[in-house]
Amino acid sequence: RSSDLAVCLLLAASRGLTSAFKVSVTYSRYTCPEGQNVTLTCKISGSLVEKQNHIAKFWHFSKNKDKNCAEKNHVRNVTEKQLHYKNVSHHGVLETSDHHGTFHITITRLTIQDSGGYCCKVEEIKREHGTVSLQQLSHGFMEVKVIPAGNVPQNCTYHSSTSDDNESVTAAALATIACIVAVLCLPIIYLLVY
Repeated sequence: RSSDLAVCLLLAASRGLTSAFKVSVTYSRYTCPEGQNVTLTCKISGSLVEKQNHIAKFWHFSKNKDKNCAEKNHVRNVTEKQLHYKNVSHHGVLETSDHHGTFHITITRLTIQDSGGYCCKVEEIKREHGTVSLQQLSHGFMEVKVIPAGNVPQNCTYHSSTSDDNESVTAAALATIACIVAVLCLPIIYLLVY
């Protein structure tokens, strides 16, 4: 019955089993002439599994435009430690955040070698009794195409992200959670039926 499933979902939500955050991107593609600067933006929305957990943000580069963000190459070989160091630009890369869920990376003086995929990853980490465990992971993907300077527009052009990709991932995650919750609630359903 649908009412039983709704009760199970409410129980799961009250226990924190369905909490999740997601990472979205403002634009999915950027086309820029050489020498320009570009700022890539990601936004975290949703909730943490536990309020006291920590958020870690990472930027990675993929020459092969890996949308799954499996490659963990640093943007222009700038390490995470350098990126997070007091808003100082290293090798033309600067990370900033509004501390309200939106964070950016600015890449200055673009070159053809900067063309590729850029991933913003967010991890929810739980630290307890000297151990660290990953609670949630989400990422956003953007493609940057740098074109030779010349008879092209002086500024970057931006292409909006298609929400279809994000929505299909969200739908799949929710369907998976609903199936797990339904299986966990089967004993309650059997008790109510009999």
